[in-house]
Amino acid sequence: MKLSKKQLVVNSLSHSYSSVKVLNNISFSMTSGEILLLLGANGSGKSTLLKCINNIISPSEGYVLFNGVKNNILQRKGRLATIYGYLSQNQTHAPDIPTEEYAVTGRSQYIRLWQKPSKEDYDIIFAKFEELKISHLLAKSYARISGGEQQLVQIARVLCQEPSVILFDEPTSQLDFGNQYRILDVIKSLQSKGYIIIVTTHNPHHATYLDCGVGLISDGNLQNGSIEELTSKRLSDMYKIPISVNFIEKKGKKSIFIAPEKDIL
Repeated sequence: MKLSKKQLVVNSLSHSYSSVKVLNNISFSMTSGEILLLLGANGSGKSTLLKCINNIISPSEGYVLFNGVKNNILQRKGRLATIYGYLSQNQTHAPDIPTEEYAVTGRSQYIRLWQKPSKEDYDIIFAKFEELKISHLLAKSYARISGGEQQLVQIARVLCQEPSVILFDEPTSQLDFGNQYRILDVIKSLQSKGYIIIVTTHNPHHATYLDCGVGLISDGNLQNGSIEELTSKRLSDMYKIPISVNFIEKKGKKSIFIAPEKDIL
Protein backbone atom coordinates (compact mmCIF):
# COMPACT_ATOMS: atom_id res chain seq x y z
CA MET A 1 0.00 0.00 0.00
CA LYS A 2 1.48 3.34 -1.07
CA LEU A 3 1.59 6.42 1.15
CA SER A 4 -0.37 9.50 0.04
CA LYS A 5 1.64 12.28 -1.60
CA LYS A 6 3.78 14.20 0.91
CA GLN A 7 6.41 16.96 0.67
CA LEU A 8 9.57 17.70 2.62
CA VAL A 9 11.15 21.16 2.28
CA VAL A 10 14.52 22.20 3.73
CA ASN A 11 14.77 25.99 3.56
CA SER A 12 17.98 28.03 4.00
CA LEU A 13 19.20 25.66 6.72
CA SER A 14 22.52 26.42 8.44
CA HIS A 15 24.10 24.99 11.57
CA SER A 16 27.18 25.84 13.63
CA TYR A 17 28.99 24.09 16.47
CA SER A 18 30.33 26.97 18.60
CA SER A 19 31.93 29.25 16.00
CA VAL A 20 32.40 26.55 13.35
CA LYS A 21 29.78 26.60 10.59
CA VAL A 22 29.06 23.02 9.49
CA LEU A 23 26.08 23.61 7.19
CA ASN A 24 25.64 26.74 5.09
CA ASN A 25 22.29 27.89 3.67
CA ILE A 26 21.08 24.46 2.45
CA SER A 27 17.79 24.28 0.57
CA PHE A 28 16.03 21.46 -1.29
CA SER A 29 12.63 19.80 -1.52
CA MET A 30 11.45 16.21 -2.00
CA THR A 31 8.14 14.46 -2.54
CA SER A 32 6.87 10.94 -1.87
CA GLY A 33 8.80 8.20 -3.66
CA GLU A 34 12.04 10.17 -4.04
CA ILE A 35 15.49 9.18 -2.77
CA LEU A 36 18.34 11.60 -2.17
CA LEU A 37 21.83 10.13 -1.70
CA LEU A 38 24.15 12.41 0.28
CA LEU A 39 27.89 12.14 -0.36
CA GLY A 40 30.62 13.93 1.56
CA ALA A 41 33.93 13.47 3.30
CA ASN A 42 34.14 12.66 7.01
CA GLY A 43 33.03 15.68 9.03
CA SER A 44 31.34 17.34 6.05
CA GLY A 45 28.01 17.65 7.84
CA LYS A 46 25.99 14.74 6.40
CA SER A 47 24.91 13.39 9.79
CA THR A 48 24.32 16.90 11.13
CA LEU A 49 21.97 17.61 8.22
CA LEU A 50 19.93 14.46 8.98
CA LYS A 51 19.72 15.42 12.66
CA CYS A 52 18.55 18.93 11.74
CA ILE A 53 15.88 17.50 9.42
CA ASN A 54 14.76 15.13 12.18
CA ASN A 55 14.88 17.98 14.75
CA ILE A 56 17.29 16.01 16.96
CA ILE A 57 19.30 19.24 16.88
CA SER A 58 17.84 22.65 16.07
CA PRO A 59 19.25 24.46 13.03
CA SER A 60 21.09 27.68 13.78
CA GLU A 61 19.24 29.26 10.85
CA GLY A 62 16.48 28.23 8.46
CA TYR A 63 13.79 25.61 8.95
CA VAL A 64 12.30 22.31 7.78
CA LEU A 65 8.71 21.90 6.60
CA PHE A 66 6.69 18.73 6.28
CA ASN A 67 3.51 19.27 4.27
CA GLY A 68 3.83 22.99 4.92
CA VAL A 69 4.20 22.73 8.71
CA LYS A 70 7.45 23.63 10.49
CA ASN A 71 9.21 20.99 12.55
CA ASN A 72 9.06 23.01 15.77
CA ILE A 73 5.26 23.08 15.51
CA LEU A 74 5.14 19.35 14.76
CA GLN A 75 7.34 18.74 17.81
CA ARG A 76 5.03 20.75 20.10
CA LYS A 77 2.13 18.63 18.85
CA GLY A 78 4.11 15.42 19.51
CA ARG A 79 3.96 14.38 15.86
CA LEU A 80 7.64 14.27 14.84
CA ALA A 81 8.13 10.56 15.60
CA THR A 82 5.14 9.68 13.43
CA ILE A 83 6.63 11.59 10.47
CA TYR A 84 10.41 10.99 10.64
CA GLY A 85 12.06 7.60 10.97
CA TYR A 86 15.80 7.82 11.69
CA LEU A 87 18.37 5.05 11.40
CA SER A 88 21.54 6.23 13.13
CA GLN A 89 24.99 4.99 12.10
CA ASN A 90 25.94 4.73 15.79
CA GLN A 91 23.81 1.90 17.09
CA THR A 92 23.76 1.26 20.82
CA HIS A 93 24.72 -2.05 22.41
CA ALA A 94 22.50 -4.84 21.09
CA PRO A 95 20.20 -6.01 23.93
CA ASP A 96 19.90 -9.73 24.56
CA ILE A 97 16.10 -9.79 24.26
CA PRO A 98 13.72 -11.27 21.67
CA THR A 99 13.81 -9.25 18.45
CA GLU A 100 10.03 -8.81 18.68
CA GLU A 101 10.41 -7.00 22.02
CA TYR A 102 13.18 -4.84 20.62
CA ALA A 103 11.05 -3.92 17.59
CA VAL A 104 8.07 -2.91 19.72
CA THR A 105 10.08 0.07 21.00
CA GLY A 106 9.44 1.54 17.54
CA ARG A 107 5.80 1.87 18.60
CA SER A 108 6.59 3.89 21.73
CA GLN A 109 5.05 7.13 20.43
CA TYR A 110 1.69 5.35 20.09
CA ILE A 111 1.77 3.71 23.55
CA ARG A 112 0.82 5.72 26.62
CA LEU A 113 2.97 5.75 29.75
CA TRP A 114 2.52 2.54 31.79
CA GLN A 115 0.46 1.02 28.97
CA LYS A 116 1.44 -2.30 27.40
CA PRO A 117 1.73 -2.75 23.62
CA SER A 118 -1.59 -3.78 22.11
CA LYS A 119 -2.40 -6.59 19.70
CA GLU A 120 -2.54 -3.91 16.99
CA ASP A 121 1.03 -2.88 17.81
CA TYR A 122 2.25 -6.46 17.48
CA ASP A 123 0.21 -6.94 14.28
CA ILE A 124 2.00 -3.92 12.76
CA ILE A 125 5.39 -5.32 13.84
CA PHE A 126 4.62 -8.68 12.25
CA ALA A 127 3.42 -6.97 9.03
CA LYS A 128 6.62 -4.89 8.73
CA PHE A 129 8.84 -7.92 9.37
CA GLU A 130 6.85 -9.85 6.76
CA GLU A 131 7.30 -6.94 4.34
CA LEU A 132 11.10 -7.22 4.73
CA LYS A 133 10.95 -11.05 4.67
CA ILE A 134 12.55 -11.35 8.14
CA SER A 135 9.63 -12.61 10.26
CA HIS A 136 11.76 -15.66 11.11
CA LEU A 137 13.92 -13.34 13.26
CA LEU A 138 11.11 -12.26 15.59
CA ALA A 139 11.64 -15.02 18.15
CA LYS A 140 15.46 -14.82 18.06
CA SER A 141 17.58 -12.74 20.41
CA TYR A 142 18.47 -9.42 18.79
CA ALA A 143 21.99 -9.66 20.25
CA ARG A 144 22.59 -13.08 18.66
CA ILE A 145 21.69 -12.40 15.04
CA SER A 146 24.19 -11.25 12.40
CA GLY A 147 25.12 -7.63 11.66
CA GLY A 148 23.19 -7.69 8.39
CA GLU A 149 20.12 -9.12 10.14
CA GLN A 150 20.39 -6.49 12.88
CA GLN A 151 20.39 -3.77 10.23
CA LEU A 152 17.24 -5.23 8.65
CA VAL A 153 15.61 -5.36 12.09
CA GLN A 154 16.58 -1.70 12.61
CA ILE A 155 14.82 -0.81 9.35
CA ALA A 156 11.74 -2.84 10.36
CA ARG A 157 11.71 -1.06 13.73
CA VAL A 158 11.77 2.32 11.95
CA LEU A 159 8.90 1.20 9.69
CA CYS A 160 6.90 0.29 12.82
CA GLN A 161 6.83 4.02 13.57
CA GLU A 162 4.76 4.36 10.36
CA PRO A 163 6.74 7.43 9.23
CA SER A 164 6.54 9.31 5.93
CA VAL A 165 10.23 10.31 5.81
CA ILE A 166 13.07 7.85 6.47
CA LEU A 167 16.60 9.08 7.16
CA PHE A 168 19.36 6.48 6.76
CA ASP A 169 22.76 7.52 8.14
CA GLU A 170 25.34 5.27 6.42
CA PRO A 171 23.14 2.14 6.60
CA THR A 172 25.71 -0.07 4.81
CA SER A 173 28.93 1.17 6.45
CA GLN A 174 29.66 -1.92 8.55
CA LEU A 175 28.20 -4.58 6.27
CA ASP A 176 29.84 -7.01 3.87
CA PHE A 177 29.37 -6.61 0.12
CA GLY A 178 26.32 -8.88 -0.13
CA ASN A 179 24.51 -7.35 2.83
CA GLN A 180 25.20 -3.84 1.54
CA TYR A 181 23.21 -4.56 -1.60
CA ARG A 182 20.48 -6.40 0.32
CA ILE A 183 19.96 -3.19 2.32
CA LEU A 184 19.97 -1.12 -0.89
CA ASP A 185 17.31 -3.45 -2.34
CA VAL A 186 15.18 -2.83 0.75
CA ILE A 187 15.62 0.94 0.31
CA LYS A 188 14.50 0.64 -3.33
CA SER A 189 11.43 -1.31 -2.26
CA LEU A 190 10.57 1.42 0.26
CA GLN A 191 10.84 4.02 -2.50
CA SER A 192 8.18 2.17 -4.50
CA LYS A 193 5.86 2.38 -1.47
CA GLY A 194 6.04 6.18 -1.44
CA TYR A 195 8.42 7.01 1.39
CA ILE A 196 10.63 10.10 1.16
CA ILE A 197 14.14 8.72 1.72
CA ILE A 198 17.49 10.38 2.42
CA VAL A 199 20.60 8.18 2.59
CA THR A 200 24.14 9.18 3.55
CA THR A 201 27.01 7.08 2.25
CA HIS A 202 30.69 7.16 1.34
CA ASN A 203 30.07 5.03 -1.75
CA PRO A 204 29.14 7.00 -4.93
CA HIS A 205 28.38 3.72 -6.74
CA HIS A 206 25.22 3.36 -4.63
CA ALA A 207 23.71 6.25 -6.60
CA THR A 208 23.47 4.29 -9.85
CA TYR A 209 22.15 1.21 -8.03
CA LEU A 210 19.41 3.25 -6.36
CA ASP A 211 18.87 5.35 -9.53
CA CYS A 212 18.34 8.47 -7.44
CA GLY A 213 19.28 12.11 -7.00
CA VAL A 214 22.65 12.98 -5.50
CA GLY A 215 23.69 15.69 -3.07
CA LEU A 216 27.36 16.58 -2.56
CA ILE A 217 28.19 18.21 0.78
CA SER A 218 31.51 20.04 0.89
CA ASP A 219 32.63 22.96 3.09
CA GLY A 220 29.10 23.14 4.47
CA ASN A 221 27.50 23.65 1.06
CA LEU A 222 25.16 21.29 -0.80
CA GLN A 223 25.19 20.74 -4.57
CA ASN A 224 22.18 18.80 -5.87
CA GLY A 225 22.04 16.95 -9.16
CA SER A 226 21.79 13.65 -10.95
CA ILE A 227 24.38 10.88 -11.04
CA GLU A 228 25.27 12.03 -14.57
CA GLU A 229 26.33 15.39 -13.13
CA LEU A 230 28.97 13.84 -10.90
CA THR A 231 32.29 14.91 -12.37
CA SER A 232 35.92 14.16 -11.62
CA LYS A 233 36.43 17.78 -10.57
CA ARG A 234 33.50 17.82 -8.15
CA LEU A 235 34.56 14.60 -6.40
CA SER A 236 38.25 15.52 -6.47
CA ASP A 237 37.46 18.85 -4.80
CA MET A 238 35.25 17.16 -2.22
CA TYR A 239 37.58 14.31 -1.25
CA LYS A 240 40.83 16.28 -1.79
CA ILE A 241 42.41 13.65 -4.06
CA PRO A 242 42.48 13.32 -7.89
CA ILE A 243 39.49 11.16 -8.87
CA SER A 244 38.41 9.81 -12.24
CA VAL A 245 34.71 9.33 -13.04
CA ASN A 246 33.70 7.07 -15.92
CA PHE A 247 30.23 6.00 -17.03
CA ILE A 248 29.58 2.57 -18.47
CA GLU A 249 26.38 1.72 -20.32
CA LYS A 250 25.26 -1.90 -20.61
CA LYS A 251 21.87 -3.15 -21.79
CA GLY A 252 20.51 0.39 -21.67
CA LYS A 253 21.45 0.91 -18.02
CA LYS A 254 24.17 3.35 -17.01
CA SER A 255 26.67 2.50 -14.27
CA ILE A 256 29.42 4.60 -12.77
CA PHE A 257 33.05 3.67 -12.18
CA ILE A 258 34.90 5.91 -9.74
CA ALA A 259 38.47 5.51 -8.51
CA PRO A 260 41.54 7.55 -7.59
CA GLU A 261 43.32 8.54 -10.83
CA LYS A 262 46.45 6.56 -9.94
CA ASP A 263 44.35 3.37 -10.01
CA ILE A 264 42.99 4.00 -13.52
CA LEU A 265 44.93 2.08 -16.14
